[in-house]
Amino acid sequence: MKVTIKKNGIVTTLNREDLVQIMETHDGVVFNFKQGLHLYLTDIDMPTTTKGLIKAADGFPKGDIVFDLNNYVHPATVDLS
Repeated sequence: MKVTIKKNGIVTTLNREDLVQIMETHDGVVFNFKQGLHLYLTDIDMPTTTKGLIKAADGFPKGDIVFDLNNYVHPATVDLS
């Protein structure tokens, strides 16, 4: 299983098992991975509801997750196939 994070022209894909936590911050979101890797996205315009959808997507126990951080309405999709 994979987790993919997209923001503008940047695309990062890692093993989903390495994703430890997603946290909302006052100015964006933080993806915490194993081995001390933290991906901190600063976006002061990101709505709180978008942050909640991003965090909720990690609650799906299976599947690949794609975070499209350019899309505030549908910021996360889960592929269960």
